[in-house]
This record gives sequence, C-alpha cells and structure tokens, in this order.
Amino acid sequence: MNLNRRLVQIMLLASILLGGIFMLWYWSGDGRDRYNWNETYDINAEEPFDLSDFHRLAKKHFAKTKLLDHSTAFQTEFADSNAGPRTYLFVGNNQYLRRAEIDSLLRAVRAGADAFIATDGYSEYLIEQLGIGFRRVMRVDTTESYFLQHPDFKGKEYQLSYFYRDTLSQYFWASWETADQAYYLNQNNDIVLLGVNALGNAHFIRAGLGKGRVFLHSAPVVFTNLMLSRDSGLVYSLDVLRHLNPKSTLLWDEISRKPKPDYEPGNSDSRSPLSFILSEPALRTAWYILLGTLILLLVFRSRRAQRIISVLPVNRNGTMEFTRAIGREFHRTRNYSGLQREQWQVFLAYVRQHFGLSTQALDANFIQRLASRTGQPLEQIKELIQTGEQFAQRRISAQEAELFHRRLASFYQQHRKNQ
Repeated sequence: MNLNRRLVQIMLLASILLGGIFMLWYWSGDGRDRYNWNETYDINAEEPFDLSDFHRLAKKHFAKTKLLDHSTAFQTEFADSNAGPRTYLFVGNNQYLRRAEIDSLLRAVRAGADAFIATDGYSEYLIEQLGIGFRRVMRVDTTESYFLQHPDFKGKEYQLSYFYRDTLSQYFWASWETADQAYYLNQNNDIVLLGVNALGNAHFIRAGLGKGRVFLHSAPVVFTNLMLSRDSGLVYSLDVLRHLNPKSTLLWDEISRKPKPDYEPGNSDSRSPLSFILSEPALRTAWYILLGTLILLLVFRSRRAQRIISVLPVNRNGTMEFTRAIGREFHRTRNYSGLQREQWQVFLAYVRQHFGLSTQALDANFIQRLASRTGQPLEQIKELIQTGEQFAQRRISAQEAELFHRRLASFYQQHRKNQ
C-alpha cells in the first residue's frame, strides 16, 4: 500500500513538472507562434494588439508630446492652468485612475484642456462627474462598420475586422445604445454623438465640460497595430485624431493601464480579476499551472483506495489428468459397464454437437445419416451403434469393454482425418 501511494506521488510531481515546463514553453511563444496575441496596449511594443503605430501617428498629429509615466504625473502636468492647450490621451482595456487623478484631469478640462479616452473599463467616478448614462451593447462578429458624424466624413464607412493568430475571428464589439441620441442629450446638453456603427449605436462621443472637451471611445482595439496595418483601420485612426486639437501638447497616459499600489477598488468599471490575470503573461502562466496541478490532483486522488489484489496463478487445463484418473478408478473397481456407459454418453453428445443429429432414435435412418455425414463405411457405423446400445443394457467384461473402446477410437480417428 505504501509503495503504491509513493508511486502515485512521484507520478503526480512528475506530471506537474512536465506540465509547467510545457506551459512555460508554450506561452513563451516557442510552442505557439512568433507574436503575442494578447491585448497589452503597449506603445513600445510591435505586437498585433500594441499601440506603437498609433503612438507614432499621434506624435505626428500633435505639436509636441509628453509621456505620463510616473505616479505624480496628474498633479504635476495638470496643476498649471497656464500651460497652454493640452490633450490627455489614454487607450487600454482598463483605466485605473485614482479619484484625485480624475479630479486633476477634470479641472484641467474645465480650464480648457481636452481628454481622449478609449477603454473597455471606464471609471464609474469619471462617468458620474461627466453626468453621462451608459447602456453598453456587445455585438459578436468578425467585422464592425463605423461611421463618423462630422460633415467632413459623412457617408464614409470604415470596416474594421478582427484577426487572432492571423485568422479572421469573432470579437465582442462594444458600443453604447442610443435612441436618436436622446439617451445622451437628456443627460447632458453638451454631449455630441461623433460616431455610430451600422446599427446606429454610438462608439464615439464628445462631452463638453467647462471650456474643454472629453472624447470617449467604446473600442480601444481599433487603435492597435493590427487594425492600423490595414488601410481602413489606418484611415479611421487618422480621422479620429482629426477631432483633436493638433496645436495642443499631447499628454499620453501610459501609467493607468495597470492598477497602482494605492488604487481604490470600485472606481473602475473594469473586468473581473481573472481578466487582469489573463492579460499579464507571467500571471497567466502561473494561473494555468495552478489549474493543471488541481486537475492532476483530482485525477489521481479520485481513484478508490483499496487493498492490493494479489496475483492468482493461471488456471491449468486438467482435463487429461481428470480423464486418466477416472479411467484408473473404473479399472481399479473393474466397473467396465460404468466406463462403457460414460463413453457411450460422450459419443452421443459428440454426434449431436458435431453433426447436428438427434440421438433420440438410433435406428437405421440415424445410422444412414451418420455414415453419410462422417464419410465412414455404413457397416462400420452400424457395428459401433449396435455394440454401444447392447453393452449399455447389460454388464460387460474387460474384453467387451476393450472391443467397444477400439471401435470408438477408430471412429474418432477417421473423423479427424476426414476433416
């Protein structure tokens, strides 16, 4: 029992080790492909769902750019109301802003700055401060059609397709439900619908706040390298940037894509903690290793514990030994009649099994059919049947038992030869 348990433990540890090595190899890219297909939104990376291309477009559009890449950026960059025109820009799957940072940003907007935010997870506090009511809509498809409402872009359709590992794939395209814009206009008279999809739902809006403006976009994925690698996506990103003041200084927020140490939970309309774990390569690898370990543990521990079943010797065929023993017993007791009757019953059973003949009536018809099926002489079969019937009715001597045995053995030998 102890040996069996030790073997299971060794197998479990070996499986965990091999599974961990395989997952590390797979997620490192060697076992998968040469690209990282996760939506990381990094401006310094060239992967399909990073922002290096869009960042270069933005740097060309604005007079000058500055990266917000430290924890006190909001206090230092937005505190000076005389700093000139500024445009805050953020693109990512979640936006982790502290309340103090949102207050600093909105003070700058009220003083005349612009803010452009494209994310899947808007801060609830930010939405409350803007006075906007959201009703989010998700549409699953491989391609989404966008239309911009500005007169310069009227009638222009942008078809954006989602690819995963170089294959056209389904995607959850997010938008905001509208009822002829009334849903937004009733909330705040300064809200303008800038872009809709083919269903008429909003994907791009502008909210006026003091002297400045806040631009909100529902699908950050459209600004990634993969989308900009196609003409429609590139033109769409350029046209979206044309809504922003090119003479302002671009303040690109690169620090709010990930939670900060003192981030206040509940401020964000973000996705589940599992979504964040799966968005980080190291955390994702650890998560899959943990799942694999639990599955292996369940597999090995689910078997019913029981005592070891001892190995039994293989059954031997003792038919010949048994037959010889029975024969010796008959010979010892000189019970030749009993031996002959046993042989006679075995013969009749043999005839029924191999030739399909009924042994109820051993008449001339039976003898004729048995001789025909065995291919043996009719007289020989007749002698065997008559001898068997006669001897089975009375006591016989040793010589008569030997005579019957010879005739029976001759029948079996000839039948084996004819087969």
